Parts: sequence; C-alpha cells; structure tokens
Amino acid sequence: MSENKPSNKPSPGGSGQPPERFQPKVVVIWLIILAAIFGVWSLNGVQQGQVRVLSIPEVIAAVESNQIEDGTMIQDPQGGVFY
Repeated sequence: MSENKPSNKPSPGGSGQPPERFQPKVVVIWLIILAAIFGVWSLNGVQQGQVRVLSIPEVIAAVESNQIEDGTMIQDPQGGVFY
C-alpha cells in the first residue's frame, strides 16, 4: 500500500494556510499604495493659494489697477440677500 505523505506544494484550491515564503509582490503593492497616498497628500498643499477676503470697494480698486490676476466670488449665506 502507498503511504500518504504530506507534500510541501500548496494546493491549487488554497488550503487556508499562510504562504511558506516571503511574498515580494505584497511589499510592492503596499509601496505603491503608500506612494499614491503620499502623492495625493503632497499635491493637496500645492493647490491652495493665497486667499484674501476683500470688500467690494477693495475688489473694484484692485481690478482697475490690474492687481488681481484670478479670483472667485462666493456668496456668504449669512450675509443676506442683495437686490
């Protein structure tokens, strides 16, 4: 009769046992994920420029003297409705 010897090869269906050797693919995947997180985090600080709140007369004076290169006006919901 033949003896059933346990083999060192992993079963194709997966036996639920951890791998027996170091897996470099896992380390590479984690390094890529960490690099992506760091890249997104570092780019977030670059997008924020100088923000300065101006009154309407200051905006008009700055536009007329070409001091404003680019800007965005946002309505303050606490400021009320202007007619």
